[in-house]
Amino acid sequence: MTTTKDVLQGLIESVVDHKATLRNIIVMLLTVSVNEIITVTTFQCPCVTEKQVMEACSSTDITGCVLNLNRVYGWLYLLAPAGILFVFGVTANLQVWKRLTGYCSDKDICQGSCGWCFWKVVGFAFIAPCVWVSVGLLQGEYYACATTSLPYVLKDDETCDNVTTLKGTQQYNDNLSYSQTVGWCLILVLAVATWAAYAISRCCHPMTYYKAKYNALYRQLEEDALHEAASEKFKETTKNNAKEFLDADKDDKKWTKALKILSSEKDVTKHDLKSCLSKNHQSYPDERQSPPSNEAGPSSAKYQQHGM
Repeated sequence: MTTTKDVLQGLIESVVDHKATLRNIIVMLLTVSVNEIITVTTFQCPCVTEKQVMEACSSTDITGCVLNLNRVYGWLYLLAPAGILFVFGVTANLQVWKRLTGYCSDKDICQGSCGWCFWKVVGFAFIAPCVWVSVGLLQGEYYACATTSLPYVLKDDETCDNVTTLKGTQQYNDNLSYSQTVGWCLILVLAVATWAAYAISRCCHPMTYYKAKYNALYRQLEEDALHEAASEKFKETTKNNAKEFLDADKDDKKWTKALKILSSEKDVTKHDLKSCLSKNHQSYPDERQSPPSNEAGPSSAKYQQHGM
Protein backbone atom coordinates (compact mmCIF):
# COMPACT_ATOMS: atom_id res chain seq x y z
CA MET A 1 0.00 0.00 0.00
CA THR A 2 1.38 3.39 -1.01
CA THR A 3 1.85 5.75 1.91
CA THR A 4 2.19 9.50 2.05
CA LYS A 5 5.89 9.08 2.78
CA ASP A 6 6.36 7.05 -0.40
CA VAL A 7 4.52 9.67 -2.43
CA LEU A 8 6.65 12.50 -1.00
CA GLN A 9 9.84 10.51 -1.57
CA GLY A 10 8.86 9.84 -5.18
CA LEU A 11 8.05 13.52 -5.66
CA ILE A 12 11.42 14.56 -4.23
CA GLU A 13 13.26 12.08 -6.46
CA SER A 14 11.38 13.38 -9.50
CA VAL A 15 12.30 16.98 -8.62
CA VAL A 16 15.97 16.02 -8.18
CA ASP A 17 16.03 14.16 -11.51
CA HIS A 18 14.53 17.14 -13.32
CA LYS A 19 16.08 19.95 -11.30
CA ALA A 20 17.50 21.65 -14.40
CA THR A 21 14.06 21.73 -16.07
CA LEU A 22 12.45 22.95 -12.85
CA ARG A 23 15.05 25.68 -12.53
CA ASN A 24 14.41 26.86 -16.09
CA ILE A 25 10.64 26.95 -15.47
CA ILE A 26 11.13 29.02 -12.33
CA VAL A 27 13.40 31.43 -14.24
CA MET A 28 10.76 31.80 -16.97
CA LEU A 29 7.94 32.46 -14.49
CA LEU A 30 9.99 35.02 -12.59
CA THR A 31 10.95 36.78 -15.83
CA VAL A 32 7.32 36.98 -16.97
CA SER A 33 6.24 38.29 -13.55
CA VAL A 34 8.93 40.98 -13.49
CA ASN A 35 8.01 42.00 -17.04
CA GLU A 36 4.36 42.43 -16.09
CA ILE A 37 5.22 44.43 -12.97
CA ILE A 38 7.57 46.77 -14.82
CA THR A 39 5.10 47.30 -17.66
CA VAL A 40 2.29 48.22 -15.28
CA THR A 41 4.24 50.31 -12.81
CA THR A 42 6.96 52.15 -14.76
CA PHE A 43 6.46 51.96 -18.52
CA GLN A 44 4.72 54.92 -20.11
CA CYS A 45 5.33 55.74 -23.73
CA PRO A 46 6.27 59.44 -24.17
CA CYS A 47 3.36 61.64 -25.20
CA VAL A 48 3.74 64.74 -27.38
CA THR A 49 1.26 67.19 -28.86
CA GLU A 50 1.42 68.74 -32.31
CA LYS A 51 2.42 72.04 -30.70
CA GLN A 52 5.32 70.42 -28.93
CA VAL A 53 6.32 68.75 -32.19
CA MET A 54 6.53 72.08 -34.00
CA GLU A 55 8.55 73.60 -31.15
CA ALA A 56 10.98 70.68 -30.81
CA CYS A 57 11.52 69.91 -34.48
CA SER A 58 13.01 72.61 -36.62
CA SER A 59 13.51 70.32 -39.60
CA THR A 60 10.90 69.49 -42.19
CA ASP A 61 10.99 65.81 -41.31
CA ILE A 62 8.49 66.05 -38.46
CA THR A 63 7.75 62.31 -38.32
CA GLY A 64 11.41 61.35 -38.06
CA CYS A 65 12.06 64.01 -35.44
CA VAL A 66 9.22 62.88 -33.19
CA LEU A 67 10.14 59.24 -33.66
CA ASN A 68 13.54 59.93 -32.12
CA LEU A 69 11.80 61.09 -28.95
CA ASN A 70 10.33 57.67 -28.12
CA ARG A 71 12.51 55.27 -30.13
CA VAL A 72 15.19 55.10 -27.44
CA TYR A 73 12.58 54.77 -24.67
CA GLY A 74 10.80 51.80 -26.26
CA TRP A 75 13.90 49.89 -27.35
CA LEU A 76 15.55 50.33 -23.96
CA TYR A 77 12.60 48.70 -22.21
CA LEU A 78 12.69 45.83 -24.69
CA LEU A 79 16.43 45.15 -24.92
CA ALA A 80 18.21 46.62 -21.86
CA PRO A 81 16.60 44.24 -19.30
CA ALA A 82 17.39 41.32 -21.61
CA GLY A 83 21.08 42.26 -21.57
CA ILE A 84 21.03 42.62 -17.78
CA LEU A 85 19.38 39.21 -17.40
CA PHE A 86 22.00 37.62 -19.65
CA VAL A 87 24.87 39.05 -17.61
CA PHE A 88 23.16 37.93 -14.40
CA GLY A 89 22.59 34.44 -15.81
CA VAL A 90 26.27 34.05 -16.68
CA THR A 91 27.39 35.46 -13.33
CA ALA A 92 25.07 33.21 -11.31
CA ASN A 93 26.28 30.05 -13.06
CA LEU A 94 28.67 28.17 -10.79
CA GLN A 95 30.35 26.45 -13.76
CA VAL A 96 31.74 29.81 -14.90
CA TRP A 97 33.64 30.36 -11.68
CA LYS A 98 34.79 26.75 -11.51
CA ARG A 99 36.47 27.22 -14.88
CA LEU A 100 37.75 30.78 -14.42
CA THR A 101 39.17 30.44 -10.92
CA GLY A 102 42.92 30.01 -11.28
CA TYR A 103 42.79 29.92 -15.09
CA CYS A 104 45.44 32.62 -15.56
CA SER A 105 47.92 30.73 -13.39
CA ASP A 106 47.10 27.22 -14.64
CA LYS A 107 45.89 26.94 -18.24
CA ASP A 108 45.37 23.17 -17.85
CA ILE A 109 42.26 23.69 -15.76
CA CYS A 110 39.94 23.50 -18.78
CA GLN A 111 41.43 20.22 -20.00
CA GLY A 112 39.71 20.50 -23.37
CA SER A 113 36.18 20.88 -22.01
CA CYS A 114 35.90 24.67 -21.93
CA GLY A 115 34.27 24.86 -25.37
CA TRP A 116 31.33 22.67 -24.40
CA CYS A 117 31.10 24.38 -21.00
CA PHE A 118 30.99 27.81 -22.69
CA TRP A 119 28.05 26.93 -24.93
CA LYS A 120 26.24 25.27 -22.06
CA VAL A 121 26.59 28.36 -19.88
CA VAL A 122 25.53 30.68 -22.71
CA GLY A 123 22.53 28.48 -23.47
CA PHE A 124 21.26 28.61 -19.90
CA ALA A 125 21.97 32.35 -19.63
CA PHE A 126 19.93 33.07 -22.78
CA ILE A 127 16.73 31.60 -21.31
CA ALA A 128 15.68 34.67 -19.30
CA PRO A 129 16.57 37.25 -22.03
CA CYS A 130 14.66 35.27 -24.67
CA VAL A 131 11.63 35.05 -22.39
CA TRP A 132 11.81 38.79 -21.68
CA VAL A 133 11.99 39.77 -25.36
CA SER A 134 9.25 37.29 -26.31
CA VAL A 135 6.87 38.52 -23.61
CA GLY A 136 7.68 42.14 -24.45
CA LEU A 137 6.87 41.56 -28.12
CA LEU A 138 3.63 39.75 -27.22
CA GLN A 139 2.52 42.69 -25.12
CA GLY A 140 3.47 44.94 -28.01
CA GLU A 141 3.72 48.19 -26.08
CA TYR A 142 7.53 48.43 -26.14
CA TYR A 143 7.81 47.90 -29.90
CA ALA A 144 4.77 50.02 -30.74
CA CYS A 145 6.13 52.90 -28.67
CA ALA A 146 9.57 52.63 -30.30
CA THR A 147 8.25 52.60 -33.87
CA THR A 148 5.33 55.03 -33.69
CA SER A 149 5.94 58.73 -34.23
CA LEU A 150 2.68 59.92 -32.62
CA PRO A 151 1.38 57.07 -30.43
CA TYR A 152 -1.72 58.83 -29.04
CA VAL A 153 -4.76 60.55 -30.55
CA LEU A 154 -4.77 64.10 -29.23
CA LYS A 155 -7.36 66.69 -30.05
CA ASP A 156 -6.53 70.37 -30.32
CA ASP A 157 -7.65 71.14 -26.77
CA GLU A 158 -6.17 68.00 -25.14
CA THR A 159 -2.87 67.61 -23.35
CA CYS A 160 -0.84 64.63 -22.20
CA ASP A 161 -2.11 64.88 -18.60
CA ASN A 162 -4.64 62.10 -19.18
CA VAL A 163 -2.30 59.97 -21.29
CA THR A 164 -3.38 56.72 -19.59
CA THR A 165 -6.90 57.11 -20.97
CA LEU A 166 -5.98 58.35 -24.42
CA LYS A 167 -6.71 56.20 -27.46
CA GLY A 168 -3.83 54.95 -29.56
CA THR A 169 -3.43 56.06 -33.16
CA GLN A 170 -3.95 53.68 -36.07
CA GLN A 171 -0.20 53.50 -36.63
CA TYR A 172 0.29 52.58 -32.97
CA ASN A 173 -2.31 49.81 -33.15
CA ASP A 174 -0.78 48.45 -36.37
CA ASN A 175 2.67 48.32 -34.79
CA LEU A 176 1.14 46.66 -31.72
CA SER A 177 -0.31 43.89 -33.88
CA TYR A 178 2.94 43.50 -35.79
CA SER A 179 4.87 43.18 -32.52
CA GLN A 180 2.57 40.40 -31.31
CA THR A 181 3.00 38.54 -34.59
CA VAL A 182 6.78 38.75 -34.33
CA GLY A 183 6.55 37.62 -30.71
CA TRP A 184 4.68 34.41 -31.59
CA CYS A 185 7.10 33.71 -34.44
CA LEU A 186 10.06 34.19 -32.09
CA ILE A 187 8.56 31.78 -29.55
CA LEU A 188 8.01 29.18 -32.26
CA VAL A 189 11.59 29.52 -33.56
CA LEU A 190 13.05 29.33 -30.05
CA ALA A 191 10.99 26.25 -29.19
CA VAL A 192 12.05 24.40 -32.35
CA ALA A 193 15.69 25.47 -31.99
CA THR A 194 15.79 24.42 -28.33
CA TRP A 195 14.31 21.01 -29.09
CA ALA A 196 16.69 20.50 -32.03
CA ALA A 197 19.76 21.50 -29.99
CA TYR A 198 18.78 19.20 -27.14
CA ALA A 199 18.05 16.30 -29.47
CA ILE A 200 21.36 16.71 -31.31
CA SER A 201 23.30 16.92 -28.03
CA ARG A 202 21.67 13.71 -26.79
CA CYS A 203 22.31 11.89 -30.07
CA CYS A 204 25.99 12.88 -30.02
CA HIS A 205 26.46 11.98 -26.36
CA PRO A 206 29.25 9.40 -25.91
CA MET A 207 27.26 7.45 -23.30
CA THR A 208 23.88 5.77 -23.22
CA TYR A 209 21.05 7.31 -21.19
CA TYR A 210 21.47 5.17 -18.08
CA LYS A 211 25.26 5.19 -18.22
CA ALA A 212 25.29 8.99 -18.38
CA LYS A 213 22.76 9.15 -15.55
CA TYR A 214 24.77 6.84 -13.27
CA ASN A 215 28.02 8.58 -14.21
CA ALA A 216 26.57 11.95 -13.17
CA LEU A 217 25.29 10.40 -9.95
CA TYR A 218 28.72 8.94 -9.18
CA ARG A 219 30.49 12.23 -9.86
CA GLN A 220 28.09 14.07 -7.54
CA LEU A 221 28.48 11.50 -4.75
CA GLU A 222 32.25 11.51 -5.18
CA GLU A 223 32.37 15.30 -4.94
CA ASP A 224 30.18 15.26 -1.81
CA ALA A 225 32.35 12.55 -0.24
CA LEU A 226 35.55 14.47 -0.99
CA HIS A 227 34.09 17.65 0.48
CA GLU A 228 32.96 15.82 3.62
CA ALA A 229 36.31 14.04 4.08
CA ALA A 230 38.27 17.26 3.51
CA SER A 231 36.07 19.14 6.00
CA GLU A 232 36.68 16.55 8.71
CA LYS A 233 40.43 16.48 8.03
CA PHE A 234 40.80 20.25 7.99
CA LYS A 235 38.73 20.64 11.17
CA GLU A 236 41.16 18.35 12.96
CA THR A 237 44.20 20.13 11.51
CA THR A 238 43.00 23.66 12.29
CA LYS A 239 42.09 22.62 15.82
CA ASN A 240 45.60 21.24 16.39
CA ASN A 241 47.22 24.35 14.88
CA ALA A 242 45.10 26.66 17.04
CA LYS A 243 45.96 24.66 20.16
CA GLU A 244 49.67 24.70 19.29
CA PHE A 245 49.56 28.47 18.71
CA LEU A 246 47.79 29.20 22.00
CA ASP A 247 50.06 26.92 24.05
CA ALA A 248 53.31 28.39 22.69
CA ASP A 249 55.03 31.53 23.93
CA LYS A 250 54.14 34.48 21.72
CA ASP A 251 55.01 38.13 21.49
CA ASP A 252 52.84 40.94 20.13
CA LYS A 253 54.40 40.65 16.68
CA LYS A 254 53.26 37.05 16.28
CA TRP A 255 49.76 37.92 17.49
CA THR A 256 49.52 40.83 15.06
CA LYS A 257 50.73 38.72 12.13
CA ALA A 258 48.36 35.85 12.87
CA LEU A 259 45.29 38.04 13.31
CA LYS A 260 46.04 40.47 10.49
CA ILE A 261 46.13 37.84 7.76
CA LEU A 262 43.42 35.66 9.32
CA SER A 263 45.85 32.79 10.03
CA SER A 264 46.71 32.10 6.38
CA GLU A 265 48.95 33.47 3.66
CA LYS A 266 49.33 32.68 -0.01
CA ASP A 267 52.54 31.13 -1.25
CA VAL A 268 52.35 31.77 -4.99
CA THR A 269 55.45 29.71 -5.72
CA LYS A 270 54.20 26.49 -4.15
CA HIS A 271 50.48 27.04 -4.74
CA ASP A 272 49.40 26.20 -1.21
CA LEU A 273 47.91 27.92 1.81
CA LYS A 274 50.14 28.00 4.87
CA SER A 275 48.90 28.24 8.42
CA CYS A 276 50.54 30.98 10.44
CA LEU A 277 49.22 29.53 13.69
CA SER A 278 51.64 26.62 13.52
CA LYS A 279 55.31 27.25 14.20
CA ASN A 280 56.11 24.63 11.55
CA HIS A 281 53.92 26.48 8.99
CA GLN A 282 51.97 23.37 8.11
CA SER A 283 50.51 23.68 4.64
CA TYR A 284 47.18 22.67 3.21
CA PRO A 285 47.63 20.65 -0.03
CA ASP A 286 46.48 22.40 -3.14
CA GLU A 287 44.20 20.50 -5.49
CA ARG A 288 46.48 21.21 -8.47
CA GLN A 289 49.76 20.15 -6.79
CA SER A 290 50.25 17.29 -4.33
CA PRO A 291 52.95 17.91 -1.68
CA PRO A 292 55.97 15.61 -1.45
CA SER A 293 55.64 12.73 0.96
CA ASN A 294 58.35 14.08 3.27
CA GLU A 295 56.84 17.59 3.52
CA ALA A 296 55.40 18.52 6.88
CA GLY A 297 51.68 19.06 6.67
CA PRO A 298 48.30 17.93 7.96
CA SER A 299 47.96 15.34 5.24
CA SER A 300 50.04 13.81 2.48
CA ALA A 301 47.00 12.48 0.59
CA LYS A 302 46.76 13.44 -3.02
CA TYR A 303 43.67 15.44 -3.90
CA GLN A 304 42.57 15.17 -7.46
CA GLN A 305 39.78 16.91 -9.25
CA HIS A 306 36.90 14.53 -9.86
CA GLY A 307 34.20 16.54 -11.53
CA MET A 308 34.99 19.60 -9.41
